[in-house]
Amino acid sequence: MRRLICIFALLIFLATLSATVYYSYAPSGNYVNYYNHWWTNRNGTGSHPPIINPFGQNGDTFTVQNGHNMTANAEWVVDGTGSKVVIENGGKITTGEYDHEIILDINDSGTYEVTNTTYGLL
Repeated sequence: MRRLICIFALLIFLATLSATVYYSYAPSGNYVNYYNHWWTNRNGTGSHPPIINPFGQNGDTFTVQNGHNMTANAEWVVDGTGSKVVIENGGKITTGEYDHEIILDINDSGTYEVTNTTYGLL
């Protein structure tokens, strides 16, 4: 039983190592889905998501910071298991003409503005 508990604790620890929080850095721009506009540190330092499948890593969080207004220049899919997009107070994402497949967590004064009037079925 003790061995099973240790293995379970190790699996939980390893799962948390793979989950990373990324932050938007530029205050505005048409680039929501570019991997190189997301950083592990709020001040635009650290590392980016991986080039291959940057928004498909399990458990990752992509945080639009306060005062940042990001616009989508293409469809944005964040599909890693347990991954999500967070818009902080004062942050904003504008969809442009694109659909997004994301799990979204919007803080009190965050904004997700849908500007496309025609959407297809997923």
